[in-house]
Amino acid sequence: LSATLTRADATRVHRYLPLSVGPEARRYVREAVRAGAADRVDFRVQGEVWDLPFNTPGAQGTFRIAAGLRDVDFQYVPDFLQVAGDLPWPALRGVQGELLLDRAALRLTGVRSGLDGAPNVQLGQASIAIADLAHTPTLVVSAQAQGPANEVLGFVRRSPLNAMTGEALAQAQVSGPAQVQFGLSLPLHAVERTSVRGTVQFTGNDVRITPESPLLALATGTLDFSEQGFGISGAQARLYGGELRFDGGMRPDARGVPRIQFRGQGTATAEGLRDAGLGFVSRLFAHASGSAAYSAQLGFRAGEPELQVSSSLQGMALQLPAPLGKTAAESLPLRLDTSVLTTTGGVDGELAL
Repeated sequence: LSATLTRADATRVHRYLPLSVGPEARRYVREAVRAGAADRVDFRVQGEVWDLPFNTPGAQGTFRIAAGLRDVDFQYVPDFLQVAGDLPWPALRGVQGELLLDRAALRLTGVRSGLDGAPNVQLGQASIAIADLAHTPTLVVSAQAQGPANEVLGFVRRSPLNAMTGEALAQAQVSGPAQVQFGLSLPLHAVERTSVRGTVQFTGNDVRITPESPLLALATGTLDFSEQGFGISGAQARLYGGELRFDGGMRPDARGVPRIQFRGQGTATAEGLRDAGLGFVSRLFAHASGSAAYSAQLGFRAGEPELQVSSSLQGMALQLPAPLGKTAAESLPLRLDTSVLTTTGGVDGELAL
């Protein structure tokens, strides 16, 4: 049997699934496709009807539905798959792509779409697949996206990624564009085993993790994230008037509390330190000139930044009374520590006092 439709309602796709497809997978298809149309719909069925959809060993036959999707709204993780209390995964809006139901495999390829809540983020080269609708169906999503970095961060904050990353990026601010690669694996029968992998490419963005932390200007590098946290390696930025190379990320500590920590080495100028808002240290460098190498560590405790900076100050002259005054060629060890002195525990972590 072969047939062709010139137009169809995309929300009716679930009606063409064979009865051998389980109710959970059938419900997924029904609730995932929320609106839109399909054109160039081709049907082909060949073989013994009771063997449909010909996905068992030794079954001979063809069951194939191919369609072009147009302006489809696709909730790739429908509400019924959400864990109670979790934020929803933002839906895809205006999907264009190709749908293929081949035996018990469902695939959407060549997907281009927008993202709910992020009007300027565009997805491309995306694919959505369930390899076997009839047996332990697992949703696999792969996509690339680009758009304003603040809208990409909004996707993190409005999705389960916010909890997966310990809300570490809840106050982060990022300027400029960002490029994202994203992968999701979600077993329909065990959503608690969901896994996420992705990268965000920075190409000269200004980054501030919290309002109180230093501004990392013109940052370049790659951020890798998963359901376990995130990490940055080989990154560069402008800080304290000079170049900084750094890495770090978020990982749980020995007690299982998520911690963010970055380490780096760079060069600071006297002018950059004067304008850094470091209290006494910034006032000290009002009487300095030149530049010096330093190492730094930035961590967060109970949501507040903890900063450690150390330097020999060689290369920087200080016009101060003894014993603080020095020439640029001389060394004068400096160490700056800012830390949270007291925290109180709670069901959601720690609170700074």
